[in-house]
Amino acid sequence: MRVRAEPISHAAFAPFGELVVHRGDAMRRYLDHAPDHIAPADAMRFWVSRYESPKLSPLSYPKLERHPFSAQTFIPLSVERYVVIAAPTDAAGGPELAGLHAFLVGPGTGISYRRGVWHGPMTILDAPAELAVTMWSTGDVKQDDQWFDLAEPLTVEID
Repeated sequence: MRVRAEPISHAAFAPFGELVVHRGDAMRRYLDHAPDHIAPADAMRFWVSRYESPKLSPLSYPKLERHPFSAQTFIPLSVERYVVIAAPTDAAGGPELAGLHAFLVGPGTGISYRRGVWHGPMTILDAPAELAVTMWSTGDVKQDDQWFDLAEPLTVEID
């Protein structure tokens, strides 16, 4: 399967989560989905991920992941452009590939995946990056992270 990354927007990303940017005139903008979690995930985890090796187009993804008990939020600390891949869940519990989207995200914009959304691993373009990440955890990575091997790798093209 091949897809072309599209510029991210609040509307386009809404089925998968929300953007971590301010919008509107209020002093604060609360993120509705970022704190979402259910049992048995009862421990908030907060870490910083470093990505040293930028990738070149076309990008290849052999598998997708999801977090069934928690939303997962990425807050840019130092990043140029990066790619976000997201797919809804089908009736069998796997990713619905017909609904998969690839988004191109610029500096200063974070993302928060809804609980249970299938997504690709973080993929940076242009330069090394650091992102802060929050997620609730059960303490068992085999429960917190579910993986789905694609029948053939997903190819994402960047303009």
